[in-house]
Amino acid sequence: MSENDREAEDTATREKACTKCGLVRPLTDYYRRKVSGYVASECKGCASHRSTDWAKKNRARRREISQAWVHRNPEKRAASYLASYVKNKSRALASQARWSEENKPRHRALIKKWRAANKELVRESWLRRYARVRGATTAKIPGWWMAVLRADPCSYCGRTGGQIDHAHAIGGGGAHSVENVVSCCPRCNMSKQDTPLLPWLLRRAI
Repeated sequence: MSENDREAEDTATREKACTKCGLVRPLTDYYRRKVSGYVASECKGCASHRSTDWAKKNRARRREISQAWVHRNPEKRAASYLASYVKNKSRALASQARWSEENKPRHRALIKKWRAANKELVRESWLRRYARVRGATTAKIPGWWMAVLRADPCSYCGRTGGQIDHAHAIGGGGAHSVENVVSCCPRCNMSKQDTPLLPWLLRRAI
């Protein structure tokens, strides 16, 4: 019997013998190419074992292939990671906690490195936490917008800014949102604090 006839017979019966383990399995236990529809000669179990053995023997090459794929498909990688995290959240959190406990120096170094590279995100996160503690409404503000505000002149006096202020103070019921944050210099920020905007401006004018 030719290979084509054998393939036709296997497809008709919806079963196929694995060339690796020799077991007859349903076609659902085999990988199938999306374009050609070709059914693999090895069952999924044997293919998985072969792939694992190759990865163990070729760790450097496997790492190169994986990194190249991630570089070409950042969006797919992010979506895959997020889906896996949501599906296995409790296990992922437990694994992270265990790794952090076993690698404290490395963990601290990674956190320090990330904070140094994401200063605006750290500052914005601190402001949101400050607003939550005070019972205010919070909304995530993009890091690039916070950087723009810090580079702008002070909204109150026109001097060099460098800081962020809530026009309607958090302590007075203001929200941490894009509409309520403005550029501010250290002097005006210290002077205003939680004072309502209009009374503070009138006090400055006197």
